[in-house]
Amino acid sequence: MNTVDDVANFATDYFMRRDANDLLGMLWTWQHADISHNRQYNDDFALALASIKAKTILMPSSTDLYFTVADSELEVQLLPNAELRPIVSPMGHVAGSGMDPVGKAAIDKAVMELLKS
Repeated sequence: MNTVDDVANFATDYFMRRDANDLLGMLWTWQHADISHNRQYNDDFALALASIKAKTILMPSSTDLYFTVADSELEVQLLPNAELRPIVSPMGHVAGSGMDPVGKAAIDKAVMELLKS
């Protein structure tokens, strides 16, 4: 994708194939998903992240405007077994979807490392 028109055409094709209710459900999840909003963590996001013990690799795209590297930098400081490994790609949010060869290779490598650990 080299132009704004390329991106607009991709987005139109991608979203017009989806059921509108699925998209609304995804938006609702983005707006309301908070792992700390419960009785166990009482809205203490730092405590909720600190309680995650799994080895974690956060992999935002360097150009993603939804899930930014800056947000992941804050989160990785609170996760006890986490590493930040941004995907360097011009594809933005799509870099983590499997449609970007650079992102797909980076994710495949990280998954293999996690499985071996």
